[in-house]
Amino acid sequence: AAAAADIPQPAWRPAYGAGDVAAFRAAHGGVCVLKPANRQASLGVQLLGPDDDIGAAWARTATADEPTLRAAHAIPGRYLVEQRLTGPEVSVETLVREGVPVFFNITAKSVQPGRHPVELGHVVPADLPPQTGDALHAAMHSLIKATGFEYGILHGEWILVDGVSPHLVECAGRGPGDSIDTLIDLAHGGSLLERMLTLLQGETPALPQAPVRAAAIRFLTAPHGRVREVTGTERAAELPGVLEVRVAVAKDGNVAAVTNSWERPGHVVATGATAQEAAETAERAVAAIAVTVADDVQGAMDAGTGDGAE
Repeated sequence: AAAAADIPQPAWRPAYGAGDVAAFRAAHGGVCVLKPANRQASLGVQLLGPDDDIGAAWARTATADEPTLRAAHAIPGRYLVEQRLTGPEVSVETLVREGVPVFFNITAKSVQPGRHPVELGHVVPADLPPQTGDALHAAMHSLIKATGFEYGILHGEWILVDGVSPHLVECAGRGPGDSIDTLIDLAHGGSLLERMLTLLQGETPALPQAPVRAAAIRFLTAPHGRVREVTGTERAAELPGVLEVRVAVAKDGNVAAVTNSWERPGHVVATGATAQEAAETAERAVAAIAVTVADDVQGAMDAGTGDGAE
């Protein structure tokens, strides 16, 4: 539908094995993105370069699973390989009624560098030039029309090629994950979920005209290994503007190398008068938290996985 509507997006094709990935990579400058078509949370997503072992990469993606987080009747895994684009990443959350967007939000994203582009932070509203915001508005209008989306929340993820040109990389008729709905509520006031339910009942929800403040979430990172101690959470929580601090690991637990969103060891939510202020507050809070791991376990895990340099 997007291609038929001339919505810019990366070149892609279904992948049924390592040979498909190798052929696509060779045809696209020696780089590509390999990912499942029907998973979530960046599970199995890999950015591949010219020297990466395609067979090993295929095995990782094809075996990536989350059996406790999906329905038993879920359809079998499907995979695709796509052109690798570069540029800032954003998502757009649109509340749609009768095929017309009545609420529009842009979320700025930051992702982990390296092979596994797991999202490490979000800021609402995104601080973008007006012309870039206008381009995203127009692109979402085209996406709504192309998909025939009538009611609910349409969530689209875009890469801004050259910093300005939106290219669609994912969309779904659902609310956003990663607590983006919470950030929207904090920035705009009210509840995105309540507004959607009101709309689906055939009523007209009260809609904000503009954000009243900014909100940000920043996910923790830590060396992988057995946890010796976690410090700084109270100090982080006391910083002005910090609303929530959650750490999902504790002493004697294990921190995995982050290859998907489920493996992030915690997060911080903060607000501010501007997007920059909210993001900087969240960064300061994350910097105040230290997860210390045992050196011997760290070394053993690096040696065992062979992934320590990724």
